[in-house]
Amino acid sequence: MSGLLVVLDPDLEASQPALEKAARLAGDDPVSVFVNVRSTSLEKRLTQGVDALQQARQKISETWRNHIRELAEHSGIQLADPRIVWSGDSFNELMHTIEEWQPSMVVVHAHYEPRLKRLLFTPLEWKLIRNATCPLLFAGNQHWSNHPPVVAAVDPDPFEETPDALTRSIVEHGRNWSTRLGGNLTVVHALDYPDETLVMLAGEAIPASVDVAESQRELYEQRLDAIRESEELDPDQIQFLDGAPARALADYMASLSPGLLVMGTVQKNSVERLLLGNTAEHILFQSASDVLVLHNPESSGAAG
Repeated sequence: MSGLLVVLDPDLEASQPALEKAARLAGDDPVSVFVNVRSTSLEKRLTQGVDALQQARQKISETWRNHIRELAEHSGIQLADPRIVWSGDSFNELMHTIEEWQPSMVVVHAHYEPRLKRLLFTPLEWKLIRNATCPLLFAGNQHWSNHPPVVAAVDPDPFEETPDALTRSIVEHGRNWSTRLGGNLTVVHALDYPDETLVMLAGEAIPASVDVAESQRELYEQRLDAIRESEELDPDQIQFLDGAPARALADYMASLSPGLLVMGTVQKNSVERLLLGNTAEHILFQSASDVLVLHNPESSGAAG
């Protein structure tokens, strides 16, 4: 099975924004859903025995099956058979489903906290980032416009003149989804300049005549230009951001209408330069936008 897999909120009254976003992205492709409907409070209240609990589980599952069918009809999606589970281990159940169905993307609802101006992530979502190798879309409550912006955040390898596999994947996904959504694609890089104290400590390793910040920016401008040429992008589709990646990307997305941020998570090289490695989690932690996380297509497993 392919297509999108949506993880539903286990609340019959929930608005299910993940399904709403999946409907925009799926087009005519099938959409599968996963939901864990286990209720520990109900289990504690049902003291009549195993049979009573089994009957309750069957009724709840059937109610959910009908509810999912109604949601699909309302959203206009092509629904595949839903997977409705009653389990104390949502993560393992979901990972088993992902491994069995091999979806092209998993869509999860990440709750937005207005006071903190960021998405909130549960342990399940953090585990998915670290373990699931398929693309993961973390969808917030905000509604997309008819033409939502799509931003592809790249971290080109300073030691490679041509874009690596992860960079190409990020741009490709950004292009595909911006086309599907009818929005504009922008490719961005956030450059965090080295601390001046560290530059001073480096001493003679850095010639006095070299402006570290300027030379670093020139290098990444060359790398972004290589991306633009190889991916056939227009110059106005490239954006350079200054500052710590997590905050710079979050601020940039906040300046746009609600849209989609596409980013990667991987250890980039031998010195573990992690702009979009572990920092991916910090970007997710600070962002109020929907975030699509990709793993390196050349890696056999997820990043840790």
